Amino acid sequence: MLQDNDITNIDESSLNVNEMMDTMYNFVSNCNNEEVSTGIVPLPGVLDTLHTLASRYTNTNDENEVACGLVTGNVEGIARRKMSALDIHATNVFTPLSKPQGGRIWDDGS
Repeated sequence: MLQDNDITNIDESSLNVNEMMDTMYNFVSNCNNEEVSTGIVPLPGVLDTLHTLASRYTNTNDENEVACGLVTGNVEGIARRKMSALDIHATNVFTPLSKPQGGRIWDDGS
């Protein structure tokens, strides 16, 4: 059962999470592709596989044959920014950016 001080703590935590998200987003937004991709590389074969999947994404009847998703452990906008810097986003296998999250309009850097 929640008590009054628990609700106050939840409100304070929400403010801290929003501030953290803004800080992370602002940091990544101010980096160029080289800075974003420092220390990360796609595993061997990933780009080729994604290009193959993208070519099979729709058939001649314009029906989806392959559904792709990616779990990164990142905030969506930051993950997409990293994917753009590594040319993963350019495979066109992933969906467009979603609606703004938490009042943020994510930019994938492209």
